[in-house]
Amino acid sequence: MNSELIPKILSHLLKGALVILFIVLATYFYTFHGELSQKQEVWGQFGDFFGGTVNPILSFLTLIALVFTVALQVRQLEIAHKELENSKEELKTTREELRLQRKEMEASTAKLAEQVEAQRGANRASIGQIKTASMQARIEIFKIKIEGQIPSQRVHMIEEMESIANEINQFAEELEELDLA
Repeated sequence: MNSELIPKILSHLLKGALVILFIVLATYFYTFHGELSQKQEVWGQFGDFFGGTVNPILSFLTLIALVFTVALQVRQLEIAHKELENSKEELKTTREELRLQRKEMEASTAKLAEQVEAQRGANRASIGQIKTASMQARIEIFKIKIEGQIPSQRVHMIEEMESIANEINQFAEELEELDLA
């Protein structure tokens, strides 16, 4: 049953109850010529007539309204249950997606760790090459000094080579420290 239809039905039931009240009152006043009595027993009879006629009708309309209200609540519970099931399925889907994303992240992290380790290996190789170049420069300087053939023009060149070799060696040591960190 459409949930928008129930409030309309309940509104029509209320209007119907008011019409019934009017009809009962109109019937009584039409039958007894609309005079208001001063006697208590006439008012008692009017009350019995009014209550005996209107109460069963109003009780029946109330019962119908109650049935429609219960039907509306049942419908709303069904909708809520369907939404809960949909949410449950969505949660399962989300959980599975998160699990897959976690696996992808773990794989990416492992691959990144491998790349970092490969880069560290490459850095170590470069540091080794730099140290080798520094040592070769020192050996060449040592050879020149041992031979004793140091012309006065080459003294400045040898000092520069020693300075460069020391800088290269210091640079290699700094790279080693960074690689260990």
